[in-house]
Amino acid sequence: MSESATSEYKSGGRVERVAIHLGLLLSALVLPLAFIDLLPLSEFRDWLTFFQRPEVWQQNLGNLLTRETTYSRNFSIMLAGVADFACADNLRCVNAIAFAPQILSVLLLYALLRKLDVAPRVAALFASLWAISVPMLATAAWQATILDRVGMCVALAGLWHAASVSRQSNARLVLASMLQLLACFAALNSKEAYWFYPIAAVTLIALMAGRESRSLTRQQIAFLIAPMLLYSLWFAIRYASASMFASGWGTHVGGGDVGKNLSRFVEYAFGSWFALSLLIVMTAVAMGSACTKLTRDRQTVATRFLWFVAIAALAYEPASRTVAASAYYFAPSLAFAFGALAVVVTLCLQYRHRTLLTAIVVISIASQVYAHSKEAAAILWERRAQSAQFFAANFLPAKVDLLRDAEALCFTTDRHDPAPHFWTQADSAYSIFRFAITSEDNAYLRRVKVIHTRPDSPAIASRECVQMSVPYPALPRNVFKWLSR
Repeated sequence: MSESATSEYKSGGRVERVAIHLGLLLSALVLPLAFIDLLPLSEFRDWLTFFQRPEVWQQNLGNLLTRETTYSRNFSIMLAGVADFACADNLRCVNAIAFAPQILSVLLLYALLRKLDVAPRVAALFASLWAISVPMLATAAWQATILDRVGMCVALAGLWHAASVSRQSNARLVLASMLQLLACFAALNSKEAYWFYPIAAVTLIALMAGRESRSLTRQQIAFLIAPMLLYSLWFAIRYASASMFASGWGTHVGGGDVGKNLSRFVEYAFGSWFALSLLIVMTAVAMGSACTKLTRDRQTVATRFLWFVAIAALAYEPASRTVAASAYYFAPSLAFAFGALAVVVTLCLQYRHRTLLTAIVVISIASQVYAHSKEAAAILWERRAQSAQFFAANFLPAKVDLLRDAEALCFTTDRHDPAPHFWTQADSAYSIFRFAITSEDNAYLRRVKVIHTRPDSPAIASRECVQMSVPYPALPRNVFKWLSR
């Protein structure tokens, strides 16, 4: 879409611009603020502790440079070390640092949509819907998703930069090429779900190169993308060689049920197949109707729409094959799916297809409301109450003091609990209770191991095992009943 075609729909005044940006920022902050007091869960609490050892930093940096390890998480996981170094035992500080990439991702999605000529109000709407979607809720409800938060952030930052590069001096082109290499390096080493980045960046640079204001030559494009592509090739070879014989690797990243994962994606991202089908039909009608009225910009608009669709599919592919795909696996794919819808709605806005515009916007919003009404979303929201009750039941000086002479901490949980490991998995009691007592007094907790067992276990009768519980409130059938409690 040309600049002249969209200029009419750019913010007309300062008040409107402030309102759009303020609404976007508030939507980006909703989930982080809701979960700012969440106790660090399962392996994230151990990651914080591991990075207190210098050798862990050295090993992690070594893996980044040599790729002699399975799983591509060595860049993103370092955020846990940063949080531990900066915050020590301050819970809110740890969570705030862990949430920073998630907040930035929402703002970067908006910035990317604007670079691709999506109208400001439309870009803010779909970025906001993504910010509060169920996949992003799942991302907020577990700190170990820093892998996904960092991956999303660096991928969207790199794509925004790719859409911004224009003809410039050789020195600045070298800098732009190195920034693309850095974004590629960070995305590939954040998680397998962000391996779409090199393809997305290269195709976006090629897509944007024809703009009159950019006019990049083929030689400049080749220079811009060559370091990134060479590193991607080296990364793929090294990753495959390190992972080929790793036990469990193939099952974890490729042993899932594709059909079940597709159903999960539709449920988490759009609420139901019915809502997704309506959006597909409305999108097809809108694209067909609008493109018949386009002349010079027809190919540009269609290409940008198809680019969003293609990258959404690429981002979805790793999640489609993983074992037990949780909602947060689908966050990057949903971001680009919303990007495609944003392009369509901007077209409807330009050519005043009010019926189609209203239908797509209403269905998009309704699908998110419906997705949040399901039990899966209610369980995620309930972690806030579970965390508060866990604090109230166990984070008491008298109880923690019992661990001074204990060998083990025995957690007993309701056998109906769907995910006890979130609360009971820990390398030592220190990983859990460091946020409850002063750092000067918690050294003894490092030697106390953590056991998850049944209430009738013989270990409970042992004096060396201190019993604590994980209280679980009864889960409502949907989030609206939870909100009404």
